Amino acid sequence: MLTMLDMGKYNFFVWGSMALFALMMAVDLISLHRQKKQLKRQIKARQRRTQS
Repeated sequence: MLTMLDMGKYNFFVWGSMALFALMMAVDLISLHRQKKQLKRQIKARQRRTQS
């Protein structure tokens, strides 16, 4: 199992790239979630203004 994870002299580059990719995916998901919440708030506010 450990030999499968060993990348030789490229170990730092490979695992660093994988970590950066995972971090960017998490940031993207969080960003999408925040945009969705903001859009829902804007829609509710617009509906309240038109009903008043």
